[in-house]
Amino acid sequence: MKTLILYQSFTGNTEKVTRRIEKVLKAKKEAPEVIKVSENSNVEVYEYDLVFLGTPVIEFLPAKPVLEFIRSQLTRHRKEGDIIPSSPKIPGKYAVCYCTYSGPHTGIREAIPATKYMEQFFEHLRFSVLGQWYIVGEFKGNEVLSTQGRLGDIKGRPNENDLLNVEMKVKNLLQKIKSVGDKEYPFEFTPNVLNFMSENTDFLNAFKELKEIQEKTSSLDDGTKALIKIALSSAYKCRDCLKFHLLEALERGVTEMEIKDALFAGGIMGGTPFLSFAFDVLKELGFMEN
Repeated sequence: MKTLILYQSFTGNTEKVTRRIEKVLKAKKEAPEVIKVSENSNVEVYEYDLVFLGTPVIEFLPAKPVLEFIRSQLTRHRKEGDIIPSSPKIPGKYAVCYCTYSGPHTGIREAIPATKYMEQFFEHLRFSVLGQWYIVGEFKGNEVLSTQGRLGDIKGRPNENDLLNVEMKVKNLLQKIKSVGDKEYPFEFTPNVLNFMSENTDFLNAFKELKEIQEKTSSLDDGTKALIKIALSSAYKCRDCLKFHLLEALERGVTEMEIKDALFAGGIMGGTPFLSFAFDVLKELGFMEN
C-alpha cells in the first residue's frame, strides 16, 4: 500500500504527531512518504492508496498552506473531471484527517470544522475517510491560553500519552483497512468494542444492519436518539462510547445545554457516580471548564 503523510506544522505540535504516525507505519512495513505542505505542495494524492493530512487548527480551520493546497487540488481535479456527482468512492483509496488544537475558548468545537473541511476535500476526490483525529497541543507562546483555557493545563502536549494514543489509532486503522475497508464509523473515538468486532466482519455487518434498521424505523428525531445514547454511555461508563456519541450529537445539531440536561435527567436515576463519570469526559473534550 503506497502511503503519504502530508502535514503542516509551525510550533512542532503537529510535527510530533506526524513523526509518531510515520514511526508506526514504518514498523508495519508501510514505508510512508512524508511531505510538509509549505515545502512541497506539488503532490498528487491520487498516486497514493492511503493519505494522512495533518494540520494545526488556526481560527477553526486548517493552516493557510493546507487550505491553499486543498483549493488548488480541487480546482485542478474539477478541470480534469475527477469530481463527479454523488462522489462514488474509488475502491482502495483511503484518507485520515488529523489536527492538533488548544481549544482555549470552546474546546474541541474549535477543531471540528478543520477536520470536516479536510474530510470534504477527500470525499470530493472520492476517497473513503477512515478517521478524523483530534490531538490536544500546547498553545505555544501564550502561558494563559495554555493553562487557563477550556482544556485546563495543556503545557507540553501532545505528551507521550497523547502520542501512544496516536499509535493505537494508526494500528487500528491498518486493521480496519485489512478487515472492513471503507465500512468505517465516522468519528475519532470509535468504541473499542467496534474494533474488536472488525475482526469478525459477519458479526460487524450484522451489528450495522441492526443499527440501520433501528435508524429507519425509529419515531424519534436524530437529536433525541443522540441524547439517549449519551445518557446510556454514561450509565454504563463506556468512555469511548460517550466521546463517540458526544461528537455524533454535535453533528446532529444538539446543543451543550441539551447534553447537560440529558445527563442531569440520567443522574436522577444513576446518582453521583453517573454524573461524575460523565462530567470527567465532558472536561476532557472541553465542554466544561476545569
